[in-house]
Amino acid sequence: MGAAVLSTAALVGIQEAFAQGCLGIAGSGSAMPPAVVAAAERYLSERSSKLVATDLTGTSFTKIKGMVKRGLPVMVWSTIDAETPVYTSLRTEVEGYPWYRNFHCVVLYGVDGNDALVSDPLEELVRRDLAWFTILHRACGLMAASIDVAS
Repeated sequence: MGAAVLSTAALVGIQEAFAQGCLGIAGSGSAMPPAVVAAAERYLSERSSKLVATDLTGTSFTKIKGMVKRGLPVMVWSTIDAETPVYTSLRTEVEGYPWYRNFHCVVLYGVDGNDALVSDPLEELVRRDLAWFTILHRACGLMAASIDVAS
């Protein structure tokens, strides 16, 4: 199945998760981990997949780094250009999740020395300083999700 098909199905699933109130932020183009996991679970279920989506929010970066080193890419909530989160005085959280103006998601797919290997939909494949990426993960609320084989 091609990436375009997966992307379209994932977007439809996320839109439906918004409608069901799964912490999608209507009108913002943003979604918290529960909305993304709900969309992924629906997509996987409709295809009778043996894969499962998991909300890893609250998981330490050390554990996420270990998952990635074992070959499991992890979606990590971050910021555009890996900058410090920019909060506004109007809204700093949504139902307990941090909300910042430069909200963004990337996929951590590897670790190479002092670099985090990141697939960023705005920049393609990039390297980020691992120490900063670790700090940024915490600053962005320790939000993450993955898809793996059911245990």
